[in-house]
Amino acid sequence: MTLALKSPVRRETSTLYRRRALVVELTAHAAIIREKGRRDRVTVPWDSVYECGLKLRAKVERAAKVKK
Repeated sequence: MTLALKSPVRRETSTLYRRRALVVELTAHAAIIREKGRRDRVTVPWDSVYECGLKLRAKVERAAKVKK
């Protein structure tokens, strides 16, 4: 089953960056992040998010392997 976003979902997070809340907009192809009250935004494609997650998992697994 594939879920598709028909319209962007926009939420304000509880995370503060430079004393401003972050606003996250989820689209079908990317996450768009900006500070509340500002127009500058960062667009992160979903494949980049997935690759970053894989790298983090590999780092954790390597650290666990070294501890053994």
